[in-house]
Amino acid sequence: EAAKRKVDVLVVECMAISPELQWVSEHKIVKSTIGVITNVREDHLEDVG
Repeated sequence: EAAKRKVDVLVVECMAISPELQWVSEHKIVKSTIGVITNVREDHLEDVG
């Protein structure tokens, strides 16, 4: 829908924990050019570094 409307900015939240699924979300689904990490909880550090 965002592509159809030719939006300039789209803010989405990626709930993926594994780096592989984050990559798919950012590069294949959303096709982002900028990514921002705003919060990483302690229990996720093992997976995300």
